[in-house]
Amino acid sequence: LNLATSSVSGLGIGINQFSWTISNGTCPSVADTVEIEVLALPPVANAGTDQQICTNTSVLGGNNPGGATGTWSVAAGSAIFANANQFNSGVSGLSPGTNTFVWTIDNGVCTPTTDTVDIVVDAVPPVANAGPDQQLCNTATLLAGNAPAPGTGTWTLISGSGTIVTPGQFNSSFSGIGAGANVLVWEVGNGSCPVTTDTVVITRDLAPSPAVAGANQTLCDTVSVFTATPPAIGTGTWALLSGSGIPVNLNLATSSVSGLGIGINQFSWTINNGTCPSVADTVEIEVLALPAIANAGTDQQI
Repeated sequence: LNLATSSVSGLGIGINQFSWTISNGTCPSVADTVEIEVLALPPVANAGTDQQICTNTSVLGGNNPGGATGTWSVAAGSAIFANANQFNSGVSGLSPGTNTFVWTIDNGVCTPTTDTVDIVVDAVPPVANAGPDQQLCNTATLLAGNAPAPGTGTWTLISGSGTIVTPGQFNSSFSGIGAGANVLVWEVGNGSCPVTTDTVVITRDLAPSPAVAGANQTLCDTVSVFTATPPAIGTGTWALLSGSGIPVNLNLATSSVSGLGIGINQFSWTINNGTCPSVADTVEIEVLALPAIANAGTDQQI
């Protein structure tokens, strides 16, 4: 109590006032006062949860500094704070990639505390484009999706059959393609950004049935009937190659044919199915000229 530079303990939060009085015998004492203000410890800085977003704006999530002062600063990346001293300040102008911010709480006397938070901005990927539909006769092809950079893409077969050789490659090979329509989806995304999808239909045609135009014919009439084999796969078509003749139904294997000319009339029976190579066979219908009417001559009496 009598030491001018005595230590003091047990100080309370707020203002603590002391008097320092000097006495000497019978002389009047003199006194002075001093105040020691003890500030409450500020809360420990908490910058909030890391974020992963797809835009260049966000809201920070630091803790409330109470009576102390909080300050945001940029440690990496870039940003514009709406209010650098507001714990839940808006932030804009974020750079693609990782932006690191420091939240500092300081009451002017106590040791400041800091915490960091990362806001990762994902680049917006392109909208998925699975490419044009394909119609083919082969069992393999190349897919034609768009490049997904800066995101990633994935092919998925949703109907039909086949093997996607490299599902993550926009131009992957697609093999073992099943007959008919095969539907695939190309999906593009990047981190927190919305995923987009597009579909493509790859139609595989079957090879047409073998063409069998039927047996050659020899007749004495200008009308006949073709004897071709109807195709199980594909569509058949009659065509005149030489001579003359008019098929009544060009696509019917057993169509009748009229207007046949005297001599050899040659026809082709061609089977087509989509993009596959056509197959053909020929048939000849020979029309013989009518013989002269028999005339045995005049009766004789001798």
